[in-house]
Amino acid sequence: MTAGGRLRQLWPLLFIIVLAFGHRLVIMADRAAAPNDLAAWEPLPAGSDQRTYYGQFLDLQGGRFPPRRFHYQPGIVYFLGAAGALAGSSGLLQLRLVTAALAALNCGLMAAFTWRATGRRRAGLAAGLLLALYPVSAFYDTDLVITSQALVLATIMVGSVWLAGRRPRHLLWPLLAGLTLGAGAVTRFELVAPGLVAALWLLWQRRNRQGLRQVAFMAFGALLLLSPVVLHNRQGGADWLITPAGPREMYRGNNRDTDGLRSPSNAYDSTHDDYLHWLLQDIALEPGRFAQLALHKLALFLSSTEPGNNLSFHRSGQGVSSLLAGNPLSFSLLLLLTLAGLLSLWRNGHRSLAALLTGSALAFMFFVLLTWVESRLKTPVIVWMLPAAGHALDRGLSALRSGSLSAILLRKRYLPAGAAVTLLAIQAGATGLPRDVTLTDLPPAATAAGLRYDDTLELVGWQVREQYSPRNSIQPFRPWVVSLYWRLLQPTDVDYSFSLKYFIDDEAIIALDRPVGYVVYPRDFTSALEPGPVYVEHVGLSYPRLDGPLERTGRVVLDVYPGRDFDAGHVPRDAAGEVQARPVLARPAILSDSGRNRVATAGPTVSFGDKLLLLGTELPETGPAGGRVPVRSAWRTGPRQIEAAWVIGVYLFHDGEFVANRDSPPQDGALQTFSLLPDYHFDDEKWLTLPQTPGHYDVFIGVYDQHTLTRLPVVGTADNLQRVGSIEVG
Repeated sequence: MTAGGRLRQLWPLLFIIVLAFGHRLVIMADRAAAPNDLAAWEPLPAGSDQRTYYGQFLDLQGGRFPPRRFHYQPGIVYFLGAAGALAGSSGLLQLRLVTAALAALNCGLMAAFTWRATGRRRAGLAAGLLLALYPVSAFYDTDLVITSQALVLATIMVGSVWLAGRRPRHLLWPLLAGLTLGAGAVTRFELVAPGLVAALWLLWQRRNRQGLRQVAFMAFGALLLLSPVVLHNRQGGADWLITPAGPREMYRGNNRDTDGLRSPSNAYDSTHDDYLHWLLQDIALEPGRFAQLALHKLALFLSSTEPGNNLSFHRSGQGVSSLLAGNPLSFSLLLLLTLAGLLSLWRNGHRSLAALLTGSALAFMFFVLLTWVESRLKTPVIVWMLPAAGHALDRGLSALRSGSLSAILLRKRYLPAGAAVTLLAIQAGATGLPRDVTLTDLPPAATAAGLRYDDTLELVGWQVREQYSPRNSIQPFRPWVVSLYWRLLQPTDVDYSFSLKYFIDDEAIIALDRPVGYVVYPRDFTSALEPGPVYVEHVGLSYPRLDGPLERTGRVVLDVYPGRDFDAGHVPRDAAGEVQARPVLARPAILSDSGRNRVATAGPTVSFGDKLLLLGTELPETGPAGGRVPVRSAWRTGPRQIEAAWVIGVYLFHDGEFVANRDSPPQDGALQTFSLLPDYHFDDEKWLTLPQTPGHYDVFIGVYDQHTLTRLPVVGTADNLQRVGSIEVG
């Protein structure tokens, strides 16, 4: 091919690159001219991800990065480092210019890949133009979030994988695909999913040793970039590979309260570790709601809604740039073009390409749905949509020019119509999901309350969810969850609130107050509820500390008040109008995982029934007449939860005759045995007053029920009292 021929082929690609860069420059100018509280331009908003990345980039320049272990994916920081070196500056404008320029080049790369993969020049140019003008990606190309880099990596990945499939003897392409997969894993984790699909696609293409060799080179390329991050984390003592965010973010986007976005929720706020375990508990708690949430997130992903968190396309993009606000290209339109293009690719001999694009897009979507749906997470999926969309535009234009478009639409009208109807049905069916969780009556396992507030709102009952924590134990960092069952007795304009407080004595150790209906999504307050149904609200408390008032039984108390005026609290009444006490939902103690014994545990273990095990005692050998001496004991609870309130008694005998005693629940009455976990270690101390008469006195320990006064049995004793030593009173 002559130089002129090459130029004729390249100038459309150059035009797309220049157009894309100019498009982004105009957006940058619009954002720079807008008020910063809207545009989020400079300075970067406090608490935003891009400010975090920029701060880490400055640390990199100052030699303070990397940290001991990575808590954020480090790929973006090293990209900003390269961009800063290329620009010769650490200024926000210069970094944005480099990002926008790279994104513009990516539009040309998309055009070239689609052109080569489909064999149709116009399809490639259409795909490149769509990427150049797609408003959402263009907006994110003007800021320092990961979306722009993810788009570039995805384009390189899909292009190199396709070339690897076409040229199985050339191992450069699978190696490049692996490098982009590794870069994606340390930059935007959702890119791992299409990378795995790409590896399977290569195996499917060849089904021989060549395919295995290509996948091996792809894995090698990925490990080249992954292993330094993993090894750095291991050396820093981390128990995660790249970052700890994965399970946590999955929980944020799928818990019992979430709306499917990166929004705050009581479930997330009261959960601090073991996120996948608690997610399974949430799903088991409300499987129907979880199914509704999944459908809601799917519809949100497929729609043109572009939710953001600390960088909003609608607010900081369309709200300040007329170029973005007036752009008619939307995700829904792109999705319809993609579906038509995939069908056309399949029918026109590009089945392997259609399979690669479809599988990669679905895998990427699945990984996004595993967390939450927001604009900057879902946007990179367009990389696997645009080649098909460009092909659809190309075939449509050819059909229009030949006059056969109407015939094609008439002959195959059921295909685009079916796709459109399916998408509309998913979005319409997911409207208002997930719905309020309602019951017709109180579950049998719940505690009935029947408490009425202001003759309008009824607390039908409550149920402590012991799959999270035992009813009467709160463990640090572990959620303690109670289901509240509300019923509206009559329509009201008042939005009632409730407070849930955990008291020890008169001090509120944990406190949560919210409007009724606020905890669970959808957040319908009492003014929006219908009288009759029982509305379910699962409320979590947590104690995210390891110090404080441990091993002291408190009480969880519920109060109801109008609006947000706690001082105007309503007195609970029963159905007959009689005043009732404030409901105590449980009497838990804050306990560490398994407790500990400070008292020596040497000597034989003594079982008090199957409830308590005496592990050891400490008492003085002598004591003054009339004085007080401590008797300390080490205990462990049995394998089953204690339901009763047991009292530990220390008894003094002289020649078989009872002389004195001291008895109370553990910790001088501050800790009730029903608040203890199974197999929990704890100590007790009793101060025993010695008699005035000198002599040799035997010390015994017994345990009895606080209400029935029945002692727990001790094998080998006549009266269920265990001798633990003696004191010489002088």
